[in-house]
Amino acid sequence: MPEVIKIGQLDRRVSFYRYSTTKSTTGETVKAESLYKETWAGASDMSSNENEEGKIYLVSIRNYTTRFDTTILTEGEEMFIRDADGDYYVTGIEHEGRQSYLILKTVKRE
Repeated sequence: MPEVIKIGQLDRRVSFYRYSTTKSTTGETVKAESLYKETWAGASDMSSNENEEGKIYLVSIRNYTTRFDTTILTEGEEMFIRDADGDYYVTGIEHEGRQSYLILKTVKRE
């Protein structure tokens, strides 16, 4: 039986951002981040590790649970989540319940 999500578990204020292409004053195309939505979410750390190939990289994997949103479902893998401790890039999306919640698999690299 799947784990039931309770509204009290959505205890972090997060912001969803997406990239949009705009033209600068000189006519050059520029990628700019734009705020899509601020909402409450639950976070669970899955794992983190360091890779060393001449440099040390910290890779942190976290799952965010948020209320269902059609735009996040369809365009979520092109978005990133800004949390209190950094930017997490969405790599996968799962349904939880019948249009109740979304589970977003994210990665943070430093």
